[in-house]
Amino acid sequence: MSTDDTDIDSWLQRLEMLHPKAVDLGLERIGLVLERLGLTEPGFKVITVAGTNGKGSTVAMLESVLRGAGRSVAALTSPHLWRFNERVRIDGRMASDAELISWFEAVELARDSKALTFFEFTTAAALLGFHRSDIEVGVLEVGLGGRLDAVNAIDPDVAIVTSVDLDHQNWLGATRDRIGYEKAGIFRPGKPAIVGDPDPPATVAAHAEAIGATLYRYGPDFRIERRAEGLDFFGMATRRAALPDTPITGNVEGRNLACVLAALECMGEDMLPDSSALSAALGGLQVPGRFQRLLVDGVEWILDVAHNPAAAANLARQLASEPRRRTHALIGMMEDKDSVGVARALAERVDCWTAIPIDRPRGQDAETLAARLREGGARDVRTAESAQTACARLRAAAAIDERVVVLGSFYVVAPAAEALGLYCAAPAQR
Repeated sequence: MSTDDTDIDSWLQRLEMLHPKAVDLGLERIGLVLERLGLTEPGFKVITVAGTNGKGSTVAMLESVLRGAGRSVAALTSPHLWRFNERVRIDGRMASDAELISWFEAVELARDSKALTFFEFTTAAALLGFHRSDIEVGVLEVGLGGRLDAVNAIDPDVAIVTSVDLDHQNWLGATRDRIGYEKAGIFRPGKPAIVGDPDPPATVAAHAEAIGATLYRYGPDFRIERRAEGLDFFGMATRRAALPDTPITGNVEGRNLACVLAALECMGEDMLPDSSALSAALGGLQVPGRFQRLLVDGVEWILDVAHNPAAAANLARQLASEPRRRTHALIGMMEDKDSVGVARALAERVDCWTAIPIDRPRGQDAETLAARLREGGARDVRTAESAQTACARLRAAAAIDERVVVLGSFYVVAPAAEALGLYCAAPAQR
């Protein structure tokens, strides 16, 4: 590959052109490259996280708890909001451009003429970086599905499936049964398989039984109970009490948090901190784009990347848990997402909508999105030409006692946050 060795953006642009398809699920290509890099057994404990919704928050909680317990931990997530570097974190910091380029160069040599997708190449690079950083635990977020996703080329010590709902049907199948099978593909024989979905499709348990994975389900095997003092965790053999109840920890009735604690319990008693240490690690945790609150000109803005009906329904529950007030929504969605279903889930919680286009492959134009929102029961729907224009209008229109919710895609939340003066990839800025 001919590229500017010192320019991360040049590298990323070229990686997008290595393979003719943006998505080409399969483990043969990345498996071969990982073998050449000596990474088939990475030398650190691995927790792999799959699920239709909740992966990002689950990874963030695992990171925070493990770091709070003094563990050296790295995380691979996707997609990013502003900079690619956000996807690769080592002990809480983003990988630097220089680190990423060093890892990219090694993967480029190892792949030889093998055409890797962007996600395969960058996953291999992150795993190499983790290996070189001498970490204790690597937390890997599945990009798409599970069974044939690039991160599944590495055997996890614990696998988590947070939820199973309809999304990415073009690649994963049209039913929860089929999607559940794909996500259960991250399970391994004799290893713990943590499932946070309270009603998982039968294929999840069937696959665990077929391969001999040790299945632990939310409800029968572990759970969270909400009390006045906070969240209580009841594990397979442990209990933790009065944990912080925040929009991250208490999301989906605490099921993602329960998965985190169950997974750590499975990894050993020394991996699961006591209640006090957990509270310290989780109390102030905020994940960009996941029910993230901002106060702008005295008006509350909530940024949430919810982009399917299940995520929208959960967002609606979070909004309903707070005092009723006039709510504006700024939304943009990809054309293959169920925007009608998203509108149905939020129609009773949103008073007026502003639809914007996403100028990306598969992006949906604003007028089409507005029509689909109306089909789903949305009232008072208007359009704007961009996130910047929509944010300016809403800042002028929203009163102090109202709120604005931004949702639908990373490609909406990121420019909206920037328009509001927030840029999480540059901590020195607001």
